[in-house]
Amino acid sequence: MRDNNPSQTPAAELSHEAMSAQQALQIRLEHQRAEAHLTSAGSLFGLVALVAALTCLSAYSSIEQLSGSHSEGDFIRLRVLAWCLPASLACGVLSFGLQTFKPWIPWPATIGAILVLPLLGPGTLLGLYTLYAVWSSTGRRVLAWDYRAIRCLAPSLPHPPLPWWQLLVGTAILIAIAWYFN
Repeated sequence: MRDNNPSQTPAAELSHEAMSAQQALQIRLEHQRAEAHLTSAGSLFGLVALVAALTCLSAYSSIEQLSGSHSEGDFIRLRVLAWCLPASLACGVLSFGLQTFKPWIPWPATIGAILVLPLLGPGTLLGLYTLYAVWSSTGRRVLAWDYRAIRCLAPSLPHPPLPWWQLLVGTAILIAIAWYFN
């Protein structure tokens, strides 16, 4: 019997022998929105990892050959490289953990979300969205250790058609990113 401790991670509470695939599908359908939020947050961290990796590549390729004379620009590029490479790797790990619903991801995702909160605009939105996706009651249940058994019993969910407004917003965001970096 489980007590109602609000700080305890909710468990899926299932008997593997007694649960049918239909029951598992019903549980997954109840948590489909939380799964979508976690996957979206993971995709956004993947986008941040990609941008940071491209920044690293740009900084690395623009460093001139070390010929004895070092300019201030080379020092700045090295600092950008030193910050962007670990950020890219960390965001890649967060992206993987959130998109695959790994049970160990809540605390690393919380730390990553808190670190991007001070970045005004997109960073603040990404941080708040990630905190919501990870720490909502349904998000915590999706990230519970025993939820994997439910996902194994019902491996696929019916996907509703993608609304056109999401495609338009995504395209507008990509255009804004391209405009910002040009």
